[in-house]
Amino acid sequence: MIAQLVPHLPPAEEYRIVFMLRNPQEVVKSQRAMLERLGRKGARLNDAALIRTYTTQLVRVQTWLQAARNVQTISIDYGEALADPGKVAARLAEFLGEPFDRRAAAASVDPALRRQRAG
Repeated sequence: MIAQLVPHLPPAEEYRIVFMLRNPQEVVKSQRAMLERLGRKGARLNDAALIRTYTTQLVRVQTWLQAARNVQTISIDYGEALADPGKVAARLAEFLGEPFDRRAAAASVDPALRRQRAG
């Protein structure tokens, strides 16, 4: 689920949200690459404007999450998840509880899928 939709979750439920944090430059590069693959035109904004918009949206969502009484969150750094999947899977297991399979989660990480890098 994209972060911008989180505040629209039904309020009568309880949620545990794993919030994946990724470098905004990588997000923009990834979105542009996806749009190119699909043969679609992207936003007419330059990368700096898209990053500002993305960052503003994330701040809004994080503010909402802090105030939401029915939501527990954990933030996971995308780069850390790729670099040390075992450590991140252990954190997720503690947060999510049983029946989360930390070994299977760690084994499913494929660093080769990180095609867009900041810089």
